[in-house]
Amino acid sequence: MAAAVAKPELREEIRVRVEPWMAFMEETLERVVGGTPLARLMPPRDLANAAVTFYLGVNLFTVLDADRSRTESVFAMVRRLAPRARLLTLRSPVRFGRARGFGRARRPAL
Repeated sequence: MAAAVAKPELREEIRVRVEPWMAFMEETLERVVGGTPLARLMPPRDLANAAVTFYLGVNLFTVLDADRSRTESVFAMVRRLAPRARLLTLRSPVRFGRARGFGRARRPAL
């Protein structure tokens, strides 16, 4: 992958090989965050791009991080944040009797 920076002739083949990863990530993220506040803030396609970019960067970065302490600190931070990130994937409750998002929520008549 890093060779594609210096050798443009490699770029198209690498792009073709990365595309299935992108599609898989986007489909998975759509299933997980679709219809949530997080999806409005960060669309699944953008998150897929970020995930693959992060992976490629980490993959190259670990070569430079001899004792892996910097890489491990990133993953430790993500582990700390993961339980809180769950809040961003909760779906909004449906409000009965609300027209176009205005007014008070009403309960359906029984």
